[in-house]
Amino acid sequence: MMPSGLVIEYGRGDSGKSLALGGAARAWLATKARDGRGNAMTYAYCFADAEEGFTAEYALDESRYTSFEGEPALEPSRAVRFVYETKAPAEVRMHHAGGMALQSAGAALPT
Repeated sequence: MMPSGLVIEYGRGDSGKSLALGGAARAWLATKARDGRGNAMTYAYCFADAEEGFTAEYALDESRYTSFEGEPALEPSRAVRFVYETKAPAEVRMHHAGGMALQSAGAALPT
């Protein structure tokens, strides 16, 4: 918990972890944030997996907000969805870490 009362949860659910070789978590992604009053947001991610089974790329897919974790509890009623396009092959960035070829092939589309 931060001094402001903000709590951020990482790695919850299927959308909260990118995977390394062997299936271990490579990164724990923020999946929920809530303030000291109970207002909350959730985050979901999309993944591009390599043939070897690790996550080659991930990006924020959706953020849902306006939920409340007090009495009465409220489900989120608003969401922002992110849309990506695939970059041209010459624009794809590749780098290597821990024996994995990681990429940056997606670009957010302007709204």
